Amino acid sequence: MRSKLTMPVAALLLLSSAAQADINNCVILLSPLEHDHGNLARDRQTFINTSQGQIAQLSESRSNLSVTCPDKERMQLRFTGDSHTDGRFRFGEKGTLRITISNAVLDGNPVPLTRITPQGDSIATQHNLSAADEIAIGNSSSVQGYSLNLTLAVTPYLAKAAFRVPDTQQQEEIIHIELLNTQ
Repeated sequence: MRSKLTMPVAALLLLSSAAQADINNCVILLSPLEHDHGNLARDRQTFINTSQGQIAQLSESRSNLSVTCPDKERMQLRFTGDSHTDGRFRFGEKGTLRITISNAVLDGNPVPLTRITPQGDSIATQHNLSAADEIAIGNSSSVQGYSLNLTLAVTPYLAKAAFRVPDTQQQEEIIHIELLNTQ
């Protein structure tokens, strides 16, 4: 029993026609863009019991996210992708992704992150993200900067049922990261 897992994470700068000219000149980079977990054998996984059934936690991968702007900007990001009804990111047909954002540094100085959700805002140095979450940099709307660096930690979880015999299947998900115009 083997499954091939590839996880591309796409970083996109999406701008509406109403966007301010300054934000159009910002550059967003994610490195690496893709994490390949290779071929996975069912008999090499450790499964844990959860309310969703038995799942295997795959190894965590990290990417560095950077946003660079020619002028000082208030930076806010939105994370979207295919998700379950509870907001957790989907990973293939039978899996989920845990995405943690942390280590925010704005113009060389560590800053907290504000997670903005319909349930309210929370400020911390790291957050686990759900689909459509927005992250503002700093703890107030006046925090601006030229250069932002963050760490994204991505941990896939696969249901035991995802490991089929003798199929080889690819599990993947694309997460979009959008730099929002806050002007």
